[in-house]
Parts: sequence; structure tokens; C-alpha cells
Amino acid sequence: MNEAHRALHAKQQQLNDKVDTSNQQPTQTNVFTHQALKAQWVVRNPSGLHIRPAAKLASLLAGFDAKVELHNNDKRADAKSMNQIALLQVRKGDKITLIAEGSDSQAAINAFKQLAQHNFGDDITTSDDKCLIGKAAMLPSVTGFAYHKPVNAEFSLPTYQTSEQELTKATQALEQLQAQLATLADSLSQQYGKSISDIFNGHSLLLDDAELLESIKQQIISQHRTAAEAIMSVFADMSQQYQQLDDTYLQARYIDIDDLKNQLLLLLSATNPLNPALTEPTILLADNLGPLELMRYKDTPVVGIALSNGSPYSHTCIIAAKMGLPMLVNLGEEIQSVPEHTKLTLSADSATLTMG
Repeated sequence: MNEAHRALHAKQQQLNDKVDTSNQQPTQTNVFTHQALKAQWVVRNPSGLHIRPAAKLASLLAGFDAKVELHNNDKRADAKSMNQIALLQVRKGDKITLIAEGSDSQAAINAFKQLAQHNFGDDITTSDDKCLIGKAAMLPSVTGFAYHKPVNAEFSLPTYQTSEQELTKATQALEQLQAQLATLADSLSQQYGKSISDIFNGHSLLLDDAELLESIKQQIISQHRTAAEAIMSVFADMSQQYQQLDDTYLQARYIDIDDLKNQLLLLLSATNPLNPALTEPTILLADNLGPLELMRYKDTPVVGIALSNGSPYSHTCIIAAKMGLPMLVNLGEEIQSVPEHTKLTLSADSATLTMG
């Protein structure tokens, strides 16, 4: 019951609803004595505490034997939950407060201050004063043949067994995906740098979030749902929470959530994703594309990406830019009717996709 109230409280805060606490049972969260310690910090990160710095903070504080809570104005979050921190919508210039109480409270406060002084792991240096401006030697456009991202056929998911078996399946899928993400982050660090590998490290930390695990567990035990149904429900709700944010940068993280959900369902169904067999320069067309899906095209002749939806602030766009792949988003449903293998020219300069 307490877990459900905390989840409801976070949702109400995110929607700016009035929180009714009249019928709530007292919880350990949000209850501090006069012995609690506090630390404040004015956030300098240009994008605030988005998923990567939120993951670093939650991961850092998880190891301390202390109750820790992060405040941003009248909103608060469990500081050991990456997802709750991200949903606080902490922006540059916001003054945040960490409250800690417990045997490790001083150590937690000290660690928070040290991480804050290093901008929660973000590189916030700008190169405006070192920027040289010239003219492009060539237009940033590419030509290739249309290829629609294949959609995995409807795969069958196992039926409900026992709550213990379903919980085991869910835990194993989460651990398996975490291992894949760790391997991927390691390889990308060498090729594209730490900023890109940190995206996937952040995804791994999200899967290890205690709040996420508890929500999946409750779905399985209380509602007798299969591991797949529980994961679909929890991740769909999380995706919706991000889509409802008014911060465009954080809002785009719903794409990551959907991407992780789809990968977990593939693992639970023991279905291999459809891998492309491309041999010529290709423009990839899709409704949307997650970071893990993008990685399937890393060593293919894909030269550009065009999405009917998506977001210019997505991690997919950030990674594609690092890979040297021009990408257009929000082109509308019309691209779904582009015939396969049509010759296309994608221009990032004019933000156009031209047939012929």
C-alpha cells in the first residue's frame, strides 16, 4: 500500500495535481527528524538533471545506509530512484535540496556535494569562445534507396505459470538486458566516446531501479500478470509520464523507455529481432527508432534515417549524429507510403526527403 501511495504521489506531482494525503498510511519516505542533514545546490547543467546525471546520482546514493530525498521547489523524489529524479524536471538554475538521515547521512551529503561540484558527471563546458565559423564545403545530404524498418511479427508470449516463476522470468530478462547494455556501452566507449556509452549505462541503471523492480513485482503478485504483461504495463506507464512532461529534452526519453520495453519482450519470447541484409546505400524509414534499434544498423550501408515521428532531442538523434548519420524526424505518416527501394535524397541542411 505504501509503495502504491508513493507511486501515486510522484504521478500527481508530475501532473501538478493536489496531493490528497488524508487516507494515506504513514510511510518512511518523506518523514525526517531534526537530525536530518541537508545540502543545497544550484544546478549548472544546461539540460538539467536529465537521465544520465540522474542515473549517476541515484547510483551514487544507493550504496549509503541512509534515507535520502531530493527536493526541487515543492516537488520531491526518492534520491535513490533514477526515474523519480528525472521526473522532477530539474532545469539549469534550479536550486535543489538533498535531505539525508541515517547512519551514512553525512557520507551521503558529502558524496552528493562532490558529484554536484562535478556537475553530476556532465561536461558543461561550452566552446562558444573557441568557435571558428566558416562555410560548409559540401551540403549535408545523402542519397540512398528506401528501406522500411521491418516490424517483428506478433510473437507469442508464455502463459501465466506461478508468481514465483513469472518473477524469475522478469528478473532474468532485466539482468540479461543489463548485461547486453554493459557490453554495448563498453564497445561504444572506444568508438564514439564516453558520452555515448553513458547513455546505455544510464539505461542499465534504469533497469536496476528498485522502484521499477517493485512495480513489476506488484503487477505479477497482486494482479497475477505474466512477466511480459507486467513489463508492458509498467513501462507503458513510465513512457506516458515522460511524454506528459513539458520539458522537450526529458519528454524525448519516452523513446528510450519504449525501446527497452520492446527489447525485454523479445527476450521473454526468445524471439530474435529481424536483422537487415542490406548491400547498397540505404535510407532507413520508420515510425520511430530507439537507441538499441539504431545499433542494429551500425555496421550496415544505412547512410541516413527518416522518421515519421521521433524527437530531435532523442538519444537516437544524439547517437546518429555521432555515427555521422543525418537524420530527420517528424516527417509525418506519408513516409510510410514511400515504395520500397525508391531512390531518396535526405538533406539535413534543408530538412527534406526527396524522391527520385
